[in-house]
Amino acid sequence: MSYNPSIQTFNYYITTNPDEMDDGWPVGEALAMTISEIYERVMATDPRVAMDLKRLIRTHPSVPALRNLLTNYYRFRGDLEKSYELNRETLELFPDHVFTRVNLVHEYIDKGQLQKIEDVLGHHLEISDMLPARKSFHISEVLAYSRLLFVMLFQKKNFSLAENRIEAFYTLLENFRIHRGIIYVFLKMI
Repeated sequence: MSYNPSIQTFNYYITTNPDEMDDGWPVGEALAMTISEIYERVMATDPRVAMDLKRLIRTHPSVPALRNLLTNYYRFRGDLEKSYELNRETLELFPDHVFTRVNLVHEYIDKGQLQKIEDVLGHHLEISDMLPARKSFHISEVLAYSRLLFVMLFQKKNFSLAENRIEAFYTLLENFRIHRGIIYVFLKMI
């Protein structure tokens, strides 16, 4: 089996190329590099990263990824209320941003409000149900969504469907040849 940087699913493409996403928030190469560097600092819970992210958000207010990184920073630091508040603000500004929706579902799971989840994720448990106008998703979005689904399904004690979603998750990892050590770091962030 050869490496395939994008695959067709039922009604959307999964890609590894951020330029092929139709999320409506393209970033230039320089900002993409900055986001990558900031990501590492968020993962390390660098105390100065919040200030740097706030500055970047002021200079790039149309980039939801920066707000998402700050939301995750607060979550990793244990400041859940600040994380929830910032995420809700981000959701008002960017209602179709996948990671912001994923963060909202994390809040609902944290608070035991499982009945609200379906309104965010969609009714058929596919990322395309959540955002039907989109025709392509980045692999990181699909993995974040998939991981969230099996967490939610475990919470709802639907073990059969959760097992099915885990198998689909690992199939994605294999199709995109994602090293499981790398995916561990990614899963920690969402």
